[in-house]
Amino acid sequence: MHTYNFYEDMTAIRISIKQLKEEFANIKDLWDRNLASWDDEVRMDQVRISIDELELELCKLYEQQGINRRFEYASVYAT
Repeated sequence: MHTYNFYEDMTAIRISIKQLKEEFANIKDLWDRNLASWDDEVRMDQVRISIDELELELCKLYEQQGINRRFEYASVYAT
């Protein structure tokens, strides 16, 4: 039986967020240089949504542990 480990989950989510932010930066660079394709634009939106979802999940993990941290997720709550 696997024991729940808050720190493992938190670390995995943070790594995923970091990777997605790097991908977003690469696509945005293409966008800024007017080299982005339609697929790149769609992927940029998907990455942004994924980042928001993971940040919300991270916030929920903190709340479950009774850790009060202030996050700004206006884009998540607006959708």
